[in-house]
Amino acid sequence: MKICCICIVALLSACSLQPIQEKQQKERASLSLAQEYVLTNQLQKAKLSFNSMDSSAKSKVEFQRVYSLYLLKSNQLDKAYSYYKNSIESYPEDAFLLNNFGVVLMRLEQYEEACAWFEKAVELSLSQSQSALINQARCLISQDHVKMASILIEQAKEIGKLPYIGLLTELNLVLIQGKNIRASQINKIIQVNTKYAQFIEYKEEFECLSRQVVARESDLTSITSISPSACIVPRYKIQ
Repeated sequence: MKICCICIVALLSACSLQPIQEKQQKERASLSLAQEYVLTNQLQKAKLSFNSMDSSAKSKVEFQRVYSLYLLKSNQLDKAYSYYKNSIESYPEDAFLLNNFGVVLMRLEQYEEACAWFEKAVELSLSQSQSALINQARCLISQDHVKMASILIEQAKEIGKLPYIGLLTELNLVLIQGKNIRASQINKIIQVNTKYAQFIEYKEEFECLSRQVVARESDLTSITSISPSACIVPRYKIQ
């Protein structure tokens, strides 16, 4: 009789866990789909996916990372600002949230505060956030701290292949350092990769840098009147 009771308890326990596990799997699948929509700029579909999730899912850091990125990519900057502030209060040591909050502040032209958040994201990231390293390097370039910026970009390259914004940052650095051959190489890498053309927010910056590369290729003694750092300073200017 005692053995039968134990078996019944065990069966009841297994049954009660199954709905929880199914719910968790459904939440992960929904969030994964929403993330795919955000990353591919299918923002209306992403919004519908977010709306289908319940309040318990929305309280988790994984949801808040993806949803805050959706607000940022859909250019809802005021909403993104408020959402990131609340999320960081709940998850103050999440490097992803800290870095992207810095991006929001940058878009709102709060440059000095943005750079402080990038620095904090780098400090808190155990495995080091490549995005935070790149953003912090760009802040340092605007402040003429070229050596430290170079160190951060090298650290970012150790993590993985540099994304477009990372290549732009490295191009800026090698131009400042007078490494014209490397500058030409990076310029060509960007030009031949057609997917980079979709990043229209960096079009002006790339054209600014590319003009400097072309000028140096045609005249090795050429020194342009505009510093390479000026190409990104409007986005990262410290008042």
